[in-house]
Formats: sequence, structure tokens, C-alpha cells
Amino acid sequence: MTEFVMSARALTKSWRGRRVLDHVDMDLKRGTITAVLGPSGAGKSTLLRVFAGLEDVDTGIVTSPDQKLTDGQVIIPPEQRSVGLVFQDFSLFPHLTALDNVMFGLRSGTAATRREIAMDRLKAVQMEDKAKAYPHTLSGGEQQRVALARALAPEPEIVLLDEAFSGLDSRLRADLRDMAVRELKKSGAAVLVVTHDAEEALFMADELALMVDGAVIQSGKPSEVYLKPQSLTGARLLGEVNEWSGPVAEGLLHTPFGAVKAAGFADGTDATLLVRPEGVVLEQKPDGPFAIVQSHPLGATNAVRVRAPSGECWDARAPASSLLDPEKAVSVTLDPVLTTIVQAE
Repeated sequence: MTEFVMSARALTKSWRGRRVLDHVDMDLKRGTITAVLGPSGAGKSTLLRVFAGLEDVDTGIVTSPDQKLTDGQVIIPPEQRSVGLVFQDFSLFPHLTALDNVMFGLRSGTAATRREIAMDRLKAVQMEDKAKAYPHTLSGGEQQRVALARALAPEPEIVLLDEAFSGLDSRLRADLRDMAVRELKKSGAAVLVVTHDAEEALFMADELALMVDGAVIQSGKPSEVYLKPQSLTGARLLGEVNEWSGPVAEGLLHTPFGAVKAAGFADGTDATLLVRPEGVVLEQKPDGPFAIVQSHPLGATNAVRVRAPSGECWDARAPASSLLDPEKAVSVTLDPVLTTIVQAE
């Protein structure tokens, strides 16, 4: 049995003169959650709809192991692709109960068999006690659980989630995505999640792709993409980052917070240093050259702003127990694991 369930190569698509997909390559693998992260208008949902069979392309090809699915001329519809879909707006049928919504996608077997499968799926998402409830009586989180159960009930080869949790509050979103990852991995399906939420992408993904202006600008394991961004744009997509640009001199990039080795960059090359806030390590020292400007509690950590003698300020994260008060003198060390140098943009 092949690892790849669906593959896309060189997908392009334009809409009203704007390139929505720009030579996108992507493989959806069995038992793997692939997350696509990008801002609004990046082309994420269009890519998902192409995989689903809901959108065509201008050029490029989507294939399964045994057939061509989309190539700009031919498009195999969703019902022939073994695809389960979960959208932000839940898309439940308002006139059907939760149980009947889950049963809707089950086309084979007796009514009793389909009902049993549907109930098992509702139990898996902890919704068996709401089997007879109609969508309008359910909370947003409950509706999304039913939508996920419905998508998984036919045991599709691919499950596609389009901003599925973005309409929920933060605590409910965290609980639901945890449950979703568990059930999706248990299903063994190839999964594609598109989102603009960096935390969600990092939490859910086995493979992560960053998408901007229709193009995938970096992909890989989530930890690799976070720790070693290949561009300033990619680094910003995944959260806060301190930036410093300048010319490389004698193999070093000199910043207000210390010099960093610029391996692979020729002297005179303009480069940008990227440092995650947690990579700015502070130590209180009476004679330290740097000063704490602000410190705000975030729970387990404090959000700290530190100022260099030049006046440049960077953001840091310090343990809540460190008690770094404003105007305290500190030393700064840059953690190389959370420090990357890229070509200046």
C-alpha cells in the first residue's frame, strides 16, 4: 500500500488577474497530518478545495496512486475521491439530528448498521448523549464535534479541515483540536489542515507548509520550520521574532545584543538575524550593559522588553520566577538554537 494518498504537482490558478496558486507541490500521506499556515488570501482554502475536487486548476496535476484527479481539463468530483470535509461553519443539515447528520454520509449497509457506525463516531467525539439533538440546540464546539464525526464516519482516505476551529473561543478550540488530532490519527487517513493560527498549525501538524501569495515558501517538520526559518516572512508567520539586518563582516553579523556567526554568508552580504523571544536569555547583573524596560506576566513566563546601550529594544521571555523588574541591569545571551541568519529581504 502506497504512503501517498494524493499528490499535487506544479499547481497554478489565477483569479481576476491574481495568482492564487503559484506552482504548488504537496503530498498528502497516509496517517499524516499536514498543516498549511498562511495569512488570509494566501491560497490555503483554494488548495484544499483543489484536493477536494471542488476547484479546478489552470495548470498542474493532482493524482492518487491509481488515477489522475485534476489536470486543468478533467476533474474527478469529491464523492469519487473518498474525502471527508470539515469547514469553519460546520455545514450541518439543520433539519437532521446529530445522529442523522453523521449517518448521512454512510451509503452502504442496513439502517441498523449505519446507525451503529454513526453512534460509535458520536461516542468517539463525546457526543453520544446529544444524538437526538438538532444543530440549532448545540453549541459551536458541539456542532464541530458532530461535523468531525460525520467526516470520519465513512472512513475516508483523506480528511480536509478548512479553518475548522477558528470560530471557537481559545479554551474550547484547544480542547477540540486535541480531540481532533487523536481521532484523526486513529483513523489512519491522510489529513490536510489549513489555518491562519500558528499555534494550531504547530500543535496539529506532522508536516507543516508555510504559504504566502499562492506559493509554499517553506515546508518540513514543525520544529524545523519554527527553529530554522528560511526567510523573515516565514519566521513572522510562526510568531514573534526579533530582527536585525546589516552587512556581514569577518564572518559575523554584529547586532546591538552581540555578534553572531554568519556561516555561509560572504563578507559584505546584507543579512538578517532572527531571534525568537525565548532565545534572548537574560541574567540579572548589576554591571550588565542592558536594561529591562518592561516586564509583564504571561503565567509561566514573563514578556520582557530589554534595551541595548544603543537604544535598540528586543523582546524576551523569562521564567515567571526570575523577577526581572524594570530598569534592572542584565546581561544578554542569544541561544543559537533559536537564532537564525537569513538573506535580507
